[in-house]
Amino acid sequence: MANKTARKTTQPRKNKSASSPRINNDGEAEQEKIDKGCEVIQSLCEIFRGNDINYWQGLNDIEERFDSFMSDMEQQNTDANYFTLADFAPYHIFLFHNDAKCRFYDIFYQFIIDCIHKANQVKPIEIIKYQAYLDGIELLLTALGERNIKRYPIREFSHYDHEHNQIYRDAKLTPEQNAMNSLANFEAYVKMYFSKHQETIERYENGAKIVIIKERFKDKIERLARNYQLDFDKTELKDNVLAGKIVRHFGIKETKTND
Repeated sequence: MANKTARKTTQPRKNKSASSPRINNDGEAEQEKIDKGCEVIQSLCEIFRGNDINYWQGLNDIEERFDSFMSDMEQQNTDANYFTLADFAPYHIFLFHNDAKCRFYDIFYQFIIDCIHKANQVKPIEIIKYQAYLDGIELLLTALGERNIKRYPIREFSHYDHEHNQIYRDAKLTPEQNAMNSLANFEAYVKMYFSKHQETIERYENGAKIVIIKERFKDKIERLARNYQLDFDKTELKDNVLAGKIVRHFGIKETKTND
């Protein structure tokens, strides 16, 4: 896939009222949260708006919505009830270790993609391809007069060539059996192809509601902090504040059921 042209990342705009000088400890603590949140957003925008091949591959259909979300984060172009710079502060702890940071990027990216799919109520392209594969297999089985894919053992028949004093071995299968074996080989390779999208397929098949998408994000963040022995903010972990605000930013109602 051709790399995208890297786009300039602007410094997230800080809320003026929140960033004005304070003389009390509460003000200093709030400013520290804003600064940390600003660093997190800047880091996310730099990686997602760069040429990293781990992101955007095959996702042109939702890139515009994702890019708009990035701009909203940078410019604080949100309602006061949605996320703020300070809401990102708890995730600053993942920026200290490169491995943890990369894993955080992946977790956050997948959460936003899930939210966009949910808000759009469209099938991910991986699901469309997977369902096309299943439909194709069903048609091929119908054409071959079979109910399931099977593999026929190759039986060798030997015959002796008296003229050349040599034994020949031939594999004898009917055309239908050869076709079924080819289909079995095809199935094996296609399963390998779709294995990289297995998580997306399972999420769709399970019909995850937005509350489950949020909980999955929280669980992954909790495991990430535990695996790298990081002291993640307990309040954020318990209440999943940022995830909830991002869901509202996309206009998703948490009571909405899946199609």
